[in-house]
Amino acid sequence: MLTIYTTNDCVFCTKAKVLLNDNKIEYLDVMLDTPDKKKDFKKRTGLKTVPQVYVSSTGHHIGGYEELEEYVKL
Repeated sequence: MLTIYTTNDCVFCTKAKVLLNDNKIEYLDVMLDTPDKKKDFKKRTGLKTVPQVYVSSTGHHIGGYEELEEYVKL
C-alpha cells in the first residue's frame, strides 16, 4: 500500500491516482486541503510540490508523479 499526499487542484495528483487505480495499487490519499496542512507537510518533509508518494509500511519516499510512473513499471 502507498500513501499519496495531494491537493484538490493538482493535475498530476489526479494523474497519479488514475495510474494507481489502473494498476490496482491500493493507496491512502492524504489531502492537503487547508493552509495549515500544507504548511505542516512542507515543514515535516521540506517538499513543496505534490503529489508526493510513500510506501506506507516503510515510509520510503518514492517521489512525485514521474517517479511513481517508474515505480509502477517495476
